[in-house]
Amino acid sequence: MKIVKVLAIILVALVVVGVIGLFAGRQMLTGYLTPEFLVEQIESRWNCRAKVDSVESEILGTSVVKVSGLRLAPRNATDAELENAPLFAETVELQVKTADLIARRLRVEHLEVSNVTANTLIDREGESSLSKMFEPLEKEVRDPTATYKEDTEVKIDLSASLNLDGDEDDPAAKNLPLSLVADRFELKNGTVEAIIEASGARVQIENFDVAFTDIDVNPRHLNSHNRANFQFGGDLTVVSGDPKSGDLATAHVNGQGQMRPFNPTTGEVDPAYQIDLIISEGAQLNTFPILEKLQTMVKEMDTPGVSLDRLELRGELVSDAKTRIVQADGKYMVTEPLVLQLPDVGLAIKNESWIDTSTNQHDLKGSLILSETFSAEVETMVEAYLKANPQEIKIGGVKIGEVKLDKMKDVILAPVKKNNRIVLDVVSLGDMSDPK
Repeated sequence: MKIVKVLAIILVALVVVGVIGLFAGRQMLTGYLTPEFLVEQIESRWNCRAKVDSVESEILGTSVVKVSGLRLAPRNATDAELENAPLFAETVELQVKTADLIARRLRVEHLEVSNVTANTLIDREGESSLSKMFEPLEKEVRDPTATYKEDTEVKIDLSASLNLDGDEDDPAAKNLPLSLVADRFELKNGTVEAIIEASGARVQIENFDVAFTDIDVNPRHLNSHNRANFQFGGDLTVVSGDPKSGDLATAHVNGQGQMRPFNPTTGEVDPAYQIDLIISEGAQLNTFPILEKLQTMVKEMDTPGVSLDRLELRGELVSDAKTRIVQADGKYMVTEPLVLQLPDVGLAIKNESWIDTSTNQHDLKGSLILSETFSAEVETMVEAYLKANPQEIKIGGVKIGEVKLDKMKDVILAPVKKNNRIVLDVVSLGDMSDPK
């Protein structure tokens, strides 16, 4: 699930970088496109420090701006901390039509960001430390040659003219960083690491590629201009906050979906999205509190003669797992069944199961589907039990003889046998750290 949070963080980063490029593109026409100018534009609009190594540009039918060595750090970062900024992009390349620049229209043809590294802390309210760097500031003149100390506060107004189209006043618009129409944003070969404050867990995604297409955001018309499509892929690792537990999961994930980047009521970055997710074969699932609880429930199964002690709800996926997830306000709901197929068992999560990261609550309904081999072993266990404990049946107190072994076995297994498989319905509720 944390991949969705990572995706939201990346979107924020791309939007900010897009704004940098847009302002850079306008200055191409007046000859002021320098690293110093870009730093001034960034630091005059957001709560961060910036550094740019170099800028290249050309003006033909399509104007191209290439920014190299972009670093963004918190506003109070020292020079040394800026060098190791939590958000770094090796290159940012922007393409816009020169005619649009002349007409002061902000339409991006293509934005490509390569070799991005991002590090963030997700606090107990679900907020990312990266997002704080993009908050607007009140106006104050800044000396671009000044050296910032850790206790320095600089306040600058975000409301510099962006020449937004439309004449309707929308109270949410004042919080948005830009009005943007773009064909394609791409991030290639990214690395993102997020620390989850509530649990201490670390979520890392490497070799991360994401593309946003059909981007349409207008702060004056958020109900009709507030969308983006996306595709992504990367290698995900989830590490426990307890060093003794090691990796909780490793997987290659990919997918696509549709996103509403901004809350239409507040204008804040608050993505809601639908995502078609694929967890690739070979993914490794180790232990989570929810899985541990299910494991305990299954082993306490009271079917006569049956022991499921060797059943493991962890291991390597033997096939791709596919699902559709809808997210809004921190609540992730499964809308297409998810089956995690392990060697001996499949864990099927049913529709309308959900996890709420804002409250750490969950309601998961599903089934454990034993493999054909393991199901046959369970039937053998029941047969052995019945042979060792011959059963008789009485009707009205009158003995009618011994019931045939096969019939008794069928009676015992009927509640849990479907299509020659043993299927156990399971439910997990409550706090994810202590599921019921």
